[in-house]
Amino acid sequence: MKLLKKLSLFLAATLSASTVICGFSIASKPVIEASSLQFHMGFGISAILFCFLTITLFARKTKTA
Repeated sequence: MKLLKKLSLFLAATLSASTVICGFSIASKPVIEASSLQFHMGFGISAILFCFLTITLFARKTKTA
């Protein structure tokens, strides 16, 4: 479970950083291609889903015997 939490946290952070960097890149261009926008929106949606997954994993208590 610890490995899953660390992996989820790493993926959420990486996708979030990528989304922010790509957002700045898109904002600086005067013309945006639709395929590029869809690709980066997919990254943004994935980042949000991984953030929710990470929050859920960290909020979940592990049972100890």
